[in-house]
Amino acid sequence: KYATNEQIINAFNLCDKYKINTMAFTIIGIPGETKETILETIDLTIKIKPYLIITNFLSPFYGTEIY
Repeated sequence: KYATNEQIINAFNLCDKYKINTMAFTIIGIPGETKETILETIDLTIKIKPYLIITNFLSPFYGTEIY
């Protein structure tokens, strides 16, 4: 992620203010992730109150760096 939680919260608050529907797309299962970081992601998603939430598990493709 390239934005801070504060930046994400501010962006979602602006969208809410102007009635713009938002979506949270999260990926779980990234190497190095812990139970605590997963819970932080869940907490952030709850705080931003997106219109739609999509959560996927990481599926690395053969030949990619993360594979």
